[in-house]
Amino acid sequence: MREARIVRFGKPGHHVVRAASLPRRPASLIMAFAAPLDDGTGLAALLAQGWPGRVWRGASLGTPAEKLLAGPLAEAGEEILRTRAGINAVRGWVMDVWVGIYKTGI
Repeated sequence: MREARIVRFGKPGHHVVRAASLPRRPASLIMAFAAPLDDGTGLAALLAQGWPGRVWRGASLGTPAEKLLAGPLAEAGEEILRTRAGINAVRGWVMDVWVGIYKTGI
């Protein structure tokens, strides 16, 4: 899968990425992104780097098992990782996507 750059109002830093590529990017350059099918490493990397943005994450969207979590990464990150691990332990896989915005006031 290749990355596609999203340019909103001509601003760089908006991406649709494989979550595995997030650890290779400086957190200060990641302004907004959508990361489908993260195994947790992308989220964990941003959490470890202290990325100050806000995230919205959905798993099993459109199913009875749908699980939504959102908030500042510093507050919601660990819960998202725990929830993802729990779903994976029960089902053996997780279909999820998460998006992030650098601006914490959103």
